[in-house]
Amino acid sequence: MFPSVKVCSATVISNLPTIKPRRYSIASTKEWEGSEVGLVVGVVDYTHKSGKRRFGLATGNLANHTIGSQLPGFLRSETSFRLPEDPKKDVMLIAAGSGISPFRGFWMKRGEQLQAGKEPGKTVIYFGCRNKRMNLLKDETDRLAQSGLKIERHVAYSQEPGVKKEYVQDKVWDDFMMVYKMIKDEGAIYVCGKVKMAQAVQDVLKRVLEKFLRIDGDDAQKMILKMKKDGRYQEDIFG
Repeated sequence: MFPSVKVCSATVISNLPTIKPRRYSIASTKEWEGSEVGLVVGVVDYTHKSGKRRFGLATGNLANHTIGSQLPGFLRSETSFRLPEDPKKDVMLIAAGSGISPFRGFWMKRGEQLQAGKEPGKTVIYFGCRNKRMNLLKDETDRLAQSGLKIERHVAYSQEPGVKKEYVQDKVWDDFMMVYKMIKDEGAIYVCGKVKMAQAVQDVLKRVLEKFLRIDGDDAQKMILKMKKDGRYQEDIFG
């Protein structure tokens, strides 16, 4: 466009934005998978307006590496987003898409607690995805249920042909009585996924509190903030 302008490659590269690190939740436990670290990654794969197929910079890199490849990375510990110390407490895991990632480690841990005779409480999963092909890790939770773990899975499909269009927050509202009982019995609620989904779930929980306690939105919000402070309502959100 401007043939008179001469810019060396070093100058061009120095003006490009720094590539930000991609953070993924570990989707496994040491007892279950030993020295291996499990990840759940949604690969960004789309067709550009030019007609060329494009992949996400990080997810495409992961998907296209061969087994045995070495990639740089680092670990960061999250001290608050974890299961209750009392395994008998009921837990509710709410996620959409790859947000299910940390919850895989959660149900693995509950399975370990069952094997150790600790009688873990109920684990209720609410998961949202586009269609049945994207109902991630269903076989794994089914096997845990068959082994005796008290685990339920409720799935909302947004683009499954012939099935009512729903989002994960719709499923949570459908079970408002059970949700309120879990809150009343001091169970723990966890939400992982995009900010918009997490806000929609929180709005549903406010409606549940308003309905059963006959309080207004401000008081319901105060209760949710207290649950967060007490560690009974935790979020791992992004995007």
